[in-house]
Amino acid sequence: MAAIGLNLKIPIFNGHATKARINQANVELKRLQEDRAKTKNSLDLAYENAKTQIKNNIIILNNQKVNVELAQKVLNNTRSNYQLGLAPLTDLLDAQNALSEAQNNHVAAMLNYRVAEIQLIKSKGMLKTLMN
Repeated sequence: MAAIGLNLKIPIFNGHATKARINQANVELKRLQEDRAKTKNSLDLAYENAKTQIKNNIIILNNQKVNVELAQKVLNNTRSNYQLGLAPLTDLLDAQNALSEAQNNHVAAMLNYRVAEIQLIKSKGMLKTLMN
């Protein structure tokens, strides 16, 4: 005599576990979609800010260039007046200091412009292009 047995289990009711996993996956999918939308908005904002900074820095750079030219003219006039005995030495020194300060401000404005350019490139996602 021989006996062979076979057990077969087919789950008919699993306590809504499948439905719960589907709902959990849907919640996770919605969360990821929201994260993606937030990231896109953040990148768009960074790009717009970078463009605005470029525009502002161009204006500042042009103004600083005009300031350097004006300070140079004032120094030239003060130097002429000093040589003619019409201006004291302190006026000449003040004019030289004003020119140095204007030049420093111009260099700082150029630096800020370059930083804004890099921020614009970064916001476009093209930062690696600067390495070439």
